[in-house]
Amino acid sequence: MGTGKRFTALFALILCSLSLAIAGDPQALYQATSIVTGRDNAAEWARGTREAFETVVARLCGDRGVVQQLGPLTPATLETLVASRRYTDRKAGIQIADEQGTRERSFLLEVSFRAQALQRLLTAAGQTPWLGPRPTIGVQLEITDSQGSYHLTETSRRGWGQREVFRTLTRRTAIPLALPRHPADRPAVDGTLAGVMTVTPDGTWASRWSLTLESTNQGWVQPPATFDRAITEAVWRMAGLLAQQATGTE
Repeated sequence: MGTGKRFTALFALILCSLSLAIAGDPQALYQATSIVTGRDNAAEWARGTREAFETVVARLCGDRGVVQQLGPLTPATLETLVASRRYTDRKAGIQIADEQGTRERSFLLEVSFRAQALQRLLTAAGQTPWLGPRPTIGVQLEITDSQGSYHLTETSRRGWGQREVFRTLTRRTAIPLALPRHPADRPAVDGTLAGVMTVTPDGTWASRWSLTLESTNQGWVQPPATFDRAITEAVWRMAGLLAQQATGTE
């Protein structure tokens, strides 16, 4: 197996494991992983910890902007929120090449934060963490590009990049996002995020979306963007709506 495929397989395994953990272990909400260079690089350790912190705060609130409202946190203050950290060698089992002799290896840094301490920090900032169970959201997405239209599924020949974005967002939001196996498939879900994405003459993507969940039925149109940004913005908007509904802060 090539190096790139090893990285992809390892990261996919981590995403799958985290998704399962979140479903059965609330503590997984307070864990995040970032890529760092070296195990003893203080600057990289601080950057990776901060990145993991931002991921967890956004996940807990359904809003990537909340971390800015917390104000600057010193590394020492951030350290008081850390419960544990674990490194995984991204190149474990791969023979070191000659050109790697002058460069540090990259690692996956998994950081776990103290749940109660983080909840207190968010509450003091006027935020209500979303601590309850997370619904499984089915994704129904129709994509139209220069080759024609198709439905994004787990097995569709096209749409590899879009699938990867949804898998990454499952990890970042802790909201299980379920793609159908084929266009006619309707997996058992708690709600649906439906979208239509169309490529524009300048190569960006126009998109419109709707979220249906119990009493919630909201739709919106997004400005043209790259396909990954269009999907990311839609999923985070959905996360905000779900968090508001779950915490009663609508």
